[in-house]
Amino acid sequence: SLGQDNNWDLRNYHYYNPYAFMNDRLLFDYAPAQLQTFLNPALDLPFYYLVTNFGPKVVGFSMGLLHGINFSLLFALCLVMLATYDPLIRLGVALLGAIAGVYAPIMIALLGTTTNDLTVTLFVLVALVIVEQKLASEQRFRSVEWWSVLGIASALIGMGIGLKLTQAVYGIGFLLALLAVDSGLRNRVFNLGVAGISMVAGILITSGFWIIRLWNDYGNPLFPFYNKIFNSSYFPPNNFADSRYLPTDILDHLLFPFAIATESQHTYLQHQYRDIRFALVAVLVLITIVWFFYGRFIQRSDTGRAQSGPALNKQASFLVIFFVGSYLAWQLKFAVLRYSNPLELLSPLVILLLIRSLITQPFYRMLALAPALLTIAVVMQPPEHDRIPWASSFFQVEIPAYDDPENAIIILDGPRPWGYLIPFFPPESRFVRVSSNFSKPGQETQYQTEVHKLLRDHQGHYYLVTRSRFTRQNVTDLAHYQLKLIPGAARPILSRHENPGLFLVPLERITTP
Repeated sequence: SLGQDNNWDLRNYHYYNPYAFMNDRLLFDYAPAQLQTFLNPALDLPFYYLVTNFGPKVVGFSMGLLHGINFSLLFALCLVMLATYDPLIRLGVALLGAIAGVYAPIMIALLGTTTNDLTVTLFVLVALVIVEQKLASEQRFRSVEWWSVLGIASALIGMGIGLKLTQAVYGIGFLLALLAVDSGLRNRVFNLGVAGISMVAGILITSGFWIIRLWNDYGNPLFPFYNKIFNSSYFPPNNFADSRYLPTDILDHLLFPFAIATESQHTYLQHQYRDIRFALVAVLVLITIVWFFYGRFIQRSDTGRAQSGPALNKQASFLVIFFVGSYLAWQLKFAVLRYSNPLELLSPLVILLLIRSLITQPFYRMLALAPALLTIAVVMQPPEHDRIPWASSFFQVEIPAYDDPENAIIILDGPRPWGYLIPFFPPESRFVRVSSNFSKPGQETQYQTEVHKLLRDHQGHYYLVTRSRFTRQNVTDLAHYQLKLIPGAARPILSRHENPGLFLVPLERITTP
């Protein structure tokens, strides 16, 4: 009912990157999918296979089926965390927690899409399930069995990071949560060491091949990220970061969970979004911290002994610390709401655990939990996601005939997401992006040097993919490479994924007297 996915990233790189990987075009084309050209293509290979072999509804159903596994894993995690409950109550509350988790803005907006945020969440949830299961049964956390479980869980977190670098915030949260598992500096350091090494191994499992490729081709294993450290000549020496949605000052950081609870357009790619679950967690965490320190220090100074605080066992402590640590890392680094999907799913369970620690009477616990979950459901407003009606094929693109495609260079200029068009061109044609979020004409980089040389020495035809309203900027950018549009020669490109007005325009060299 939501329709077929047509999001910006899909049109920019989710279809082009696996196509380029399968046809070895990384060095043949020049960054046609902009900065995202260099992201690990492994996550998009299943989608590419589905699109090339099945109809769009099968593609959407298959992606949704994969994303739906999040519900099963979340339900399993709830069952593990509520093991001390009466079986029927445990089943009902676990089911309620899982439903409340997936009935969430990002989950609904991204269901069946290609953004991959709901896919990498699977690695996080599996890791949490096996660790929490072990925490429930293990009394001593210094055994080979515990370290084996910890290693597997950490490797899973690392595999998610290797597939999508934004998942690194959950690696941070996972390592912080290990501090609650055992006592003593030596034991904690050993746990962190096992987890850290396993996490790196997981990263190498899913992205080692790509790290080596980027290192060999561009001199930066994370290219183009962290280039201030690796200093690849193909990109300016700075650490690229998307800071569009970050809070601007300390007050904004403190109020950010509450800003999400109101209609806000700045937190999800300009779309309206509303969700109160993070605000509820923030309030409960604050109450828990205040109560803990009040019982341990203030009452202790009055009575001479520490008072009991909130009753968080090892399982609950691990999950709450994981949640808070991951949330803080995410808010400080990205604050892009779709990257927070694991936290969105986990928040009802975290709310339940915090309420359980603060309220001892089961009746009053439910009295507090029920309106909290009801409020989450009523207030929730998912953001709009770019979708189109279902059709007979996933992509419907018609490329006009053009001269000598074997010796043609197709130029892309500007930030428009046109990578998805490339698989519909003759494979012999070469694509070059001269201006984008990755590089600009006039930059002193190896990338621009090679682009200038390629366009200067090319003996065949030149073409430009453009829209009529972008031609003024095209003229300026093309002049850097001594190229210009041939008036009246534009040929329409038909695509239901774009508004009308997409053209393939022949180019010619600028001759100087």
